[in-house]
Amino acid sequence: MSQQSPFNLEKNIVIRACAGAGKTYRLTWRYIVILDNFAKLAKNTSEKNWLGPANILAITFTNKATAELRSRILKTLNSLLSNSISNLPVKIDNLVNSD
Repeated sequence: MSQQSPFNLEKNIVIRACAGAGKTYRLTWRYIVILDNFAKLAKNTSEKNWLGPANILAITFTNKATAELRSRILKTLNSLLSNSISNLPVKIDNLVNSD
């Protein structure tokens, strides 16, 4: 059985791997892809029906892992918004201006 891309939003996923295998990296970028999709949908959605970050569920097993994931997501978003990331692992069209 081949592993599905963590960036494909067609299905919910579970990422299981040993320490250092890149779980937090993949979850961070999946979160970014979900936010990008929400931004795309928001263009034609009323504020009442808008899907925002509160609609994303990520489960970790420890508070330490939760804190690390939150930190990585915030750092990655900050880097995206300040245009200081090159070679993105995924296509982001709606969160940032590509002017």
